[in-house]
Amino acid sequence: MIAFDGYLSGQMKVVLRMAYKNSRPKILNLPTNITIMEDEFDVGQIVFNAVVQDEDVGDDIKFIWSSHRDNYDEKAIFSVNRTNGDVTLLYVPPLSLGQVSLTEITVKAFDGKSFSDANALSITIVGINEAPRFLHKAFQVVINESQVGSPLFALTFDTVKDPDPGDILTLKMADGNGSASHKNLFISNGQIRIKNGYDIDMIENPSTFEVHLKVR
Repeated sequence: MIAFDGYLSGQMKVVLRMAYKNSRPKILNLPTNITIMEDEFDVGQIVFNAVVQDEDVGDDIKFIWSSHRDNYDEKAIFSVNRTNGDVTLLYVPPLSLGQVSLTEITVKAFDGKSFSDANALSITIVGINEAPRFLHKAFQVVINESQVGSPLFALTFDTVKDPDPGDILTLKMADGNGSASHKNLFISNGQIRIKNGYDIDMIENPSTFEVHLKVR
């Protein structure tokens, strides 16, 4: 450094040392809200990735997170990978058509010295209508003639599964062997029964009813 008064000058040596200051990491794509359909992703798939920016080259970034969700059940729906910020689907709650499940995830990035701001990720899962299904390909029932009027088949948790909670199921039947075998059957309250008055005269010739069932 040189000082000069217009006639004379003086000189001295000045040493400048630049002190290191850590730069805080920043998550670029949060906060945000995303909406996914109930069947859009399979369990184990990545639904979101947190992208981080850090001016300090070489820092080892870790993600710290917590979540809060509505009270459908206690299972965790998502997890956040601490190394790369991937948000993975762990579990799909059972939802009826139009019903929603909301999870609020708070994410921070840490470079070993400083944290980023806490950022919110809101994920809404929207329920869709899913078809019910029979739990077995075929059902076989054998009854005596004296049991006419007793249920042969019923819509229960042992026979039919419907992914949509609260749906009201309807049972229908059609011929399965080309004859009008179902004319002796009727459905009431989700149960198949043989009509009253049905009679088998010959014990050696049991009647066989074969019907195709549909549930909706």
